[in-house]
Amino acid sequence: MKIKIADISKFISGVKALSSNTQVLGIMMDINDSDVSLIYSDSKRALFNSIEADISEEEKGKSYVLEFTTLMDGISKAQSTGNIKCNEIDFDLSNVESKEIIEASSDKYMAYQNGDETEDKKISTVKFLIKAYLKDNAGTRYTNLTRFNYKEVMFNNSEEDSWDRNELLDLIKKLSKGDDGKVAYISPKKKAGFIVNRTSLFYVNCDVTIGFSASKQVIKGLLDVLSKYDNDALNVSVTDRKYCSIHTDGFGVWFEMAPYKEIDGKMLSNYELNSAGEPRTYDDIEILLNKEATLDMIKASQVGNKNDSSVLNIDYGNSELVFGTDKTGKSSLDVNIRHKDDKEKSTLGIVYKVWEDILNNCDGTFVKLGIDIVDSNSVYLRFSDLDENGDSKAVMYTIATERS
Repeated sequence: MKIKIADISKFISGVKALSSNTQVLGIMMDINDSDVSLIYSDSKRALFNSIEADISEEEKGKSYVLEFTTLMDGISKAQSTGNIKCNEIDFDLSNVESKEIIEASSDKYMAYQNGDETEDKKISTVKFLIKAYLKDNAGTRYTNLTRFNYKEVMFNNSEEDSWDRNELLDLIKKLSKGDDGKVAYISPKKKAGFIVNRTSLFYVNCDVTIGFSASKQVIKGLLDVLSKYDNDALNVSVTDRKYCSIHTDGFGVWFEMAPYKEIDGKMLSNYELNSAGEPRTYDDIEILLNKEATLDMIKASQVGNKNDSSVLNIDYGNSELVFGTDKTGKSSLDVNIRHKDDKEKSTLGIVYKVWEDILNNCDGTFVKLGIDIVDSNSVYLRFSDLDENGDSKAVMYTIATERS
């Protein structure tokens, strides 16, 4: 059986990302009539991909478990480097049942100039052994893998939500920038995805009908895996309100969802509603920021400053934000400012890292900072990521402690 190195390398890379570098025992390989199904599962997360293969009649219909370490080591030997190209791997499966070994080989080629034409000439053959078992002989060590029915679990849910791949990737990318140990939620009720961080909250608008949740660790793995596969559309389904599948023809990723944390819902509510249960309008003070210029100012303000926290002075007369203090040096940023007549505050406490994280998670040229003044102790900040029409497509929240 021959398969493309690029296909199996991509799958191995996806497994490593999804498993978060925890120990992976093996992958399963189902040989079909004209393709090969690659499967990974640890009972909490799973990855499936169907790849093209050159298959003999004797190999069709068989299933194998491949030890991950020896497979990964072998694939690393067969990679292209510099001018040396290596495209395919030949798997000899004839000794798996008797010796529990796959004998694999790969020819390497180099391009040579022959007159006006370029020819690829074979320069070497790399051979390696992969520990492998027939699926039925794999033993209890691989139970989580051999019992995983990907066809039933990933593809057999009648209710699905169809996503444009790029839109789902963009959402997951933004949520993946949340704090470690946190949970990302995609909510049909809110029509948004959000993640509550320690000192901020990322909230991204999306048109979703089937919601799911995932730990930050899983979200990062999803971003890596989904980025590798070029599909126009992806389907999302949820089973038993516990498991989520993201899939399309020949590809699927599955995971156990993270449980809902009540404190996350309370934090979101605090940012959205005031103590009277009314929506926060974030229009006591409104400041239009150029994202790139603001990030540059924050970066400059941190030079020589050992403290991540500082003060932000609002200069209404000159339409400027003034960063820093007399001790660290003051720098001014030109902005557009609007405020209510009875709402004018001059100095706020900020954390540079939080502002950086928020602004780096915005796509637009301009970001609108809306300030809701709560009382004499604190204010709420909402950063709206504006599209080319000036409409908000995502908002990021944080709290600033008032300094005066």
